[in-house]
Amino acid sequence: MSSLEHRAGGRDTAAMVSITPTGALPLAPASTLRDRSIDISRMAAAFLIVVFHAAEAYSMSGGGPFFGRPLWSVVGDLSLWGRVPFFFFLSGCFAARSLQKNPGDPGALVKKRLTALLPPYLFWNLVSILMIWIAVSQGFGSAYGGGFSLSGALAQLTGIGSAPANGPLWFVRDLMICSCLAPLLSRAGVWLLIPCVALATFPEIPEAWISKGCIRPSSLGYFGIGMLMNLVPRGTIKMLFPKPGWGALLCIGLGLARTALGMLKPALSGVACGALGIVLIGIFVDQSMPKLAAWLGRHANSSFLIFAANVPFLAAARQFYPLLPWKLPLLAYYGLMALIFVSLAIGAHSLLKRYTPKLLFVVSGGR
Repeated sequence: MSSLEHRAGGRDTAAMVSITPTGALPLAPASTLRDRSIDISRMAAAFLIVVFHAAEAYSMSGGGPFFGRPLWSVVGDLSLWGRVPFFFFLSGCFAARSLQKNPGDPGALVKKRLTALLPPYLFWNLVSILMIWIAVSQGFGSAYGGGFSLSGALAQLTGIGSAPANGPLWFVRDLMICSCLAPLLSRAGVWLLIPCVALATFPEIPEAWISKGCIRPSSLGYFGIGMLMNLVPRGTIKMLFPKPGWGALLCIGLGLARTALGMLKPALSGVACGALGIVLIGIFVDQSMPKLAAWLGRHANSSFLIFAANVPFLAAARQFYPLLPWKLPLLAYYGLMALIFVSLAIGAHSLLKRYTPKLLFVVSGGR
């Protein structure tokens, strides 16, 4: 979810799958009960994203390699690069459920997604643009790729003709595009699996295209696979992994093995395993750590703020490090910054929710 990574984030029911009108995607009945383990998984994925970007900031500040590679690459391997795909899978699945609830009004999903995602997308890009302008005006232009122009700022604000100013927000832009296509994708039925697997497996488009704001094919692939995941009866993962902690450890072990062996970035199977590990962590915490699970569940909606604000925070942290009167080891500094940021983001979200809930519409889509 970073500039380096993408230049070089209830109760079970075994109900049967229902059939929607001819030609549409058959969808499993929706449950009105919220699955807290999914909320916990969202927080876990958001935390992994912060750790990844902190590792990237460490490497960009001159931090040494681990296992002969930049630290951010090692961190990516540990989660099998499943952090962002997890959110695409999840969003696609929820999109399918939304279309099931309102089969006669597919535009309701598009309207809901754009209303929730577009304001914070523009807001956090604007924050990043202002930070870039301040940095350039203070002589830090080289750290941000050079000069600053209004036309370039507009492209970075919208993500059209350029990558977003806040690099990880490419995910939100692609998610909005995928959501707009969801009503059409649902009509493909189970045949949707073939092109989506292909899009998620084939090599990405050239870097030059990505830098111009083109949607990544894998985004559409992961989202479409997520829509098809709604065909799987609820509770299947919990049934297949009665001891989710061991399943999560297996996924982590695979990540460690990839790191030690210096293997290439995994394809769909490896990425899906990483996303599965995040889901299993959520289930394990929900089942085994009730107090922590309850706390994470209460603050799960802060995951968007954690995701959107961490890059501007870490960019500022990079500039402050040389000014410290005492030298904290670089690795310890960025580890501390990651923990401080997550704490501040959760606290800020709680305060906004309590005192100025209307501002949540701008900073986190109302969540």
